[in-house]
Amino acid sequence: NPGAEVLRIEDWTVHHPIVHDRVVVDSAALNVRAGEIVGIAGLMGAGRTELAMSMFGRSYGSNITGRLYKNGEEINPRSVRQAIDHGIAYVTEDRKRYGLNLIEDIKRNIAASALGKISHLGVVDGQGEVRHAEQFRKDLNIKTPSVDALTGKLSGGNQQKVVLAKWIFTDPDVLILDEPTRGIDVGAKYEIYQIM
Repeated sequence: NPGAEVLRIEDWTVHHPIVHDRVVVDSAALNVRAGEIVGIAGLMGAGRTELAMSMFGRSYGSNITGRLYKNGEEINPRSVRQAIDHGIAYVTEDRKRYGLNLIEDIKRNIAASALGKISHLGVVDGQGEVRHAEQFRKDLNIKTPSVDALTGKLSGGNQQKVVLAKWIFTDPDVLILDEPTRGIDVGAKYEIYQIM
């Protein structure tokens, strides 16, 4: 059963980042409760990604207006860092361009979004980094012999699990998933749905 309201947007309007008079999201409203999975459907170009990214620290768009509420209080995250600090995480549809560093190992990719959890005075605890990554490897069934393996060597489905682990590691209250099963095989899709 869904719990209390976690996220709400009201009258959310987003303009194109370059063509400022073009409205990309027009007066959207959305309400999400704890434990709920809310899907947004639409044709290509309907504004799904633009809506998601604009909510995630205004990482898309210009002249964004409307109200964003988290646990009943209005918030106004103006950067990705502020969105993360407010407990919002975003998994991009383009994991290879924006979600992962493919020439870095799995453990570093997972740790990247929440380094503060495994570092002290700016020094990363290498054992903590490995321990957390290993736990995600088991919990999400990331098929790899080692968390030291390069992320770019993984299959698409396993790369997507690394992206999910990276954002789950931030302990978000709201996890926005943009096309989370795009470009991965049927078996991996099922596993991603199970994780969700």
